[in-house]
Amino acid sequence: PAYEFEAACQRLAALRHGCHFAGGRFTDAMAMYMEAHLRLVRPGVRRLDGRIANRTDQLLDVKPGDTAVLFDVRRYDADLLDTAEQLAARRAVTILITDEWLSPISRYAKIVLPTRIGMDRTWDANTALFSLVEALIARTTELSWPAAAKRIGENDQTLT
Repeated sequence: PAYEFEAACQRLAALRHGCHFAGGRFTDAMAMYMEAHLRLVRPGVRRLDGRIANRTDQLLDVKPGDTAVLFDVRRYDADLLDTAEQLAARRAVTILITDEWLSPISRYAKIVLPTRIGMDRTWDANTALFSLVEALIARTTELSWPAAAKRIGENDQTLT
């Protein structure tokens, strides 16, 4: 839904809150991609480690009001569900990017962005997930442009 998309982008553009990203077996690559882009746009962005033992100590740094973006599609990840529960206990605002069947994480999420992945084949397609991620990155950058432009410019100067 458009209002959920816009609410997600507003949260991601809110510089006063940290942003934490995590995904499952195949969707962690999406989390990593989104985190890499938004790290250029705003401060306080990090990916939660895929290994649950490492993720546990990273959750200690999540503050109330921080934003967590979790990617979970069917053959849902039990460790990610535990992470969502821990994030809720820490009073983080969770954005869930999921499939049309809705991950069990949806019970902890404030914002749910479902995409169609089913293809009537052995493997589902992540094309819609990737398109959604690209749209979220673009709109979040647009919403935080003054700060993002400065940050991107400083980064580019460092590289040259």
